[in-house]
Amino acid sequence: MYRTILLHHPVVSLSSGSRVFHPRKRGLRPLLKNGVVLSLIVCMLFGFITYLVFTNSIVRDVFSASESRKTLQGLEEENRRLEIEFARLNSYHALLERSQQLNMVTASGFDYLEISDDSFAFGETP
Repeated sequence: MYRTILLHHPVVSLSSGSRVFHPRKRGLRPLLKNGVVLSLIVCMLFGFITYLVFTNSIVRDVFSASESRKTLQGLEEENRRLEIEFARLNSYHALLERSQQLNMVTASGFDYLEISDDSFAFGETP
């Protein structure tokens, strides 16, 4: 009248021996059959790939900005050097020295040409 249930791990059997119950096997296959879990895995994979792409883009932009900053510093230094060289070459003493090297003399008098108005060619044909 009373049935006794004997518990054996992982099989549960009834005392009458008529039925044997095997628990469901747990593994990856039943989880993949579930569409929710599969879509969650796909979303996580997509999110990870998107994260990698954006991280790579940010690192590339930072590296490019760093290289541009180094180039800008080099150009600013060269600009300062050229300004100093320009000022040195256009100083009064440098101009005086070059005029003496080229045997230039100071102008003593000026003669001007007088041109009348009718001596110009206006491009008119007769």
